[in-house]
Amino acid sequence: MLVTIPGDVDLEVRPGARAGEIRAVARVPALWCGRTRLDDDHPAGVPPLIHGARLTSQSMPTRLAPAGHGMPMLRVLDGPDAGATCAVGPTGVLIGRSPAADLRLADPAVSELHALVSPGPPVRVRDLGSANGSAPATGTALRRGRRLAPDRIVVVGRSGLAVVADAEEPAQSGPRALPWAALVGGATTGVVIAAVTGRWYLALIGLAAPLAMAAPRLLERLRPPPPPLAEWEPPAGPIAIAGDDPWARGYVRAVALARGRAPVEERWREPWMRWLAPPAPGDELVGLGPGENAPSWCASRVHVSERGRSEATGETIVSGRPLALDEDMADALARQAAGSRGADALPRSVRWADLVHEGHDTPPGDAGGPAHRRLVAELGQGERGVVTIDLDRDGPHVLVAGTTGAGKSVALETLVSALAHAHSPQDLAIAVVDFKGGAGLRACLDLPHVCGSLTDLDGGQAARVIAALSAELAGRKAALAERSLASLAAWETRGDAPPRLLVVIDEYQEIVGRHPAFLPDLARLAAQGRSLGLHLVLATQRPAGAVTPEVRANVSATLALRVASATESRDLIGGPEAAGIPADLPGRAVLQRGSVSEHLQVAAPLAQPSPSVVRVGATPPPGRSLADHAARRWEHVDRAPLLWLPPLPQRWRAGGPPGISVGLADLPHERRQHEVRWDPDAGALIIAGPARSGRSGALATIARQARECGLRPVHLPDDAREASRTLVLAGLDPRVLVLVDDAEGALARLGAVDDGAAAEALLHRLATRRPTALACALSAPSRLASGAAVTAVVPGADAHESGMWGLPRGGDLSHAGPGRAWVRAGGSWAEAQLGWEQPAVDEPLVT
Repeated sequence: MLVTIPGDVDLEVRPGARAGEIRAVARVPALWCGRTRLDDDHPAGVPPLIHGARLTSQSMPTRLAPAGHGMPMLRVLDGPDAGATCAVGPTGVLIGRSPAADLRLADPAVSELHALVSPGPPVRVRDLGSANGSAPATGTALRRGRRLAPDRIVVVGRSGLAVVADAEEPAQSGPRALPWAALVGGATTGVVIAAVTGRWYLALIGLAAPLAMAAPRLLERLRPPPPPLAEWEPPAGPIAIAGDDPWARGYVRAVALARGRAPVEERWREPWMRWLAPPAPGDELVGLGPGENAPSWCASRVHVSERGRSEATGETIVSGRPLALDEDMADALARQAAGSRGADALPRSVRWADLVHEGHDTPPGDAGGPAHRRLVAELGQGERGVVTIDLDRDGPHVLVAGTTGAGKSVALETLVSALAHAHSPQDLAIAVVDFKGGAGLRACLDLPHVCGSLTDLDGGQAARVIAALSAELAGRKAALAERSLASLAAWETRGDAPPRLLVVIDEYQEIVGRHPAFLPDLARLAAQGRSLGLHLVLATQRPAGAVTPEVRANVSATLALRVASATESRDLIGGPEAAGIPADLPGRAVLQRGSVSEHLQVAAPLAQPSPSVVRVGATPPPGRSLADHAARRWEHVDRAPLLWLPPLPQRWRAGGPPGISVGLADLPHERRQHEVRWDPDAGALIIAGPARSGRSGALATIARQARECGLRPVHLPDDAREASRTLVLAGLDPRVLVLVDDAEGALARLGAVDDGAAAEALLHRLATRRPTALACALSAPSRLASGAAVTAVVPGADAHESGMWGLPRGGDLSHAGPGRAWVRAGGSWAEAQLGWEQPAVDEPLVT
């Protein structure tokens, strides 16, 4: 609930909080609500400390009398103070503009002390010699006082007033009973006289007096009681309003209060309108200057001034006294309406720690039983209490959708952290695919449950996620078959089952846009998820088009936060509710499970309870995050095994056991990475790729390792004849490793020496598997690799050239940077990061 303290500061107060806590925040010696001083132990939610209450540091009069005292109420029906009420107590009500008046009016046509309403029965009103007089609606002056029946309106200045019964007064609130006894007695007497005298017209004499008594009461039954402001109906649709600003603005206030919604136009907005609902289409209120015509799309035109108002809709014109509320009166009425509605059934904010019971940190007792495997998490606060989500009953998969600023990332963090808090890493493994660069779920990455993480900063690594998930599910299928079990649930009942696997994909539409081939694989995995213990949580800003029917068929629960359009909302939950969530309520959502929808406020992922009283808009100290709280709870438990290894590094330097390593290979289907080793005696090493792709640096790391292995690396000189002699001498020493950079250029130069014998010598060296490593362009003859022990290909822009080397389709690695290549050793291709070092100058073999 919301209340206002001195300084016009709104506080969000948890129901049941004590007034003393509010007073401490307000820093005042005493706290008053109208004429009532609040004790420090007064609980929030008990009148007058209710939603919308204005609290002060001293006793203050109110323009709205509280109900429930059993006395008649004097209500202002129109004029600047429309809606104001005052109880007609034993001393009556003094009406006027003076501070001494009991009912103080802002109407400029009202005198300082204008009229006196005396208590009854019957209630009477008497003019006190005012300048403009007081009269009933018929215009008769009230100099000597006149009975003010509940159906009569008295005009004071330019304001209309009436007596209404107390809202909680059970008696005398309706029309007075007719004098049936007098009517029957009079009729009987008239009949007797007529029978004796024979003159039947004399029977009317007996009815004359009772009818005179009953006539006013019959008229009272026929007249409708005067409506309060809340029942006044403003013209429907857009309204064009003409008149001086104070009166036009006052009329706008009355319209906004009657509709219960703030106006669309910013020029009419005032602070008190925060107690109203947001504007809706059709609420436009257009202010007209002198001589301006109303827009054609306005349904009505209103002219308002200090003398009255006229409301024209089509051919119908309704006139009346001015209806122009001042700002203080509008604020009071808006607060009264908010208090009668009660606070929103949902809090504006809630924390996870507000939802859980004491002792929630007790670790599960039966570590081998299936009961603790039920994936239940506290998600938020609903109208009927705490809202939980059960991935077994409501899932197995969940879709989370919300536009920017709707609270989607917070909802994901709460869901993931709450599940991690409730289950150990042996029972729940979490894989995070976050296409916000890791920002959305950064707090969850340190959980011991995390078995893999991938972000858009990792480049085109979506395939490794699918490969790892496919391998994991295939392994689980095989294990179930070995045990003759139908599902992971049956395995859990027996004990020793692998953990449930929760895969969270944030910004799902991004991965779909960048990797469309991801969709069919994901749909296949989603279909297998229930029986194999896989749960998907897909989060997106734009669900339309991203979530295919094949995936949606396996999504049983949808958490819809605020979305951009009613169409998106209907696509998600079958109705427009998610599009109508206010932008200033992040975390407000609709949870749909099957055909059942539930509104809730998603909890913030914080492990310390909310303060009982907090300033609206202020950020209270957050305390420990739920993710950190969960990580500390399981810090002495072994981490979940990795589902996939981290992506290959951007730069890699060989430094393992003795031998020559070409690069680090990645095998996502096998969930392992290994060094690609090269035995110079088993055949040549060929590195093919475009210029500036890391070829020379790869040869340099080969040369350095060769020295450490006792080989003598020698770069083939650029001079053709010197290169020819180098090849001859290298053939005489088996410890010489010949390194050839720009092999296609070297072959062209050697072909011009000794009628091509030098070029044949190099090719012969490759064929006889003498220690040789060469780098070449993709346009070089691919037959150079025919006898190679290891072939590394750095793909270029021309897919055909890459294919000539036997590279598999879909092998684009342009996102990975220099040194990223496809390597074939032993017949199969694998993505690898080649070693790279600054090239060194070798001693020439020939001097």
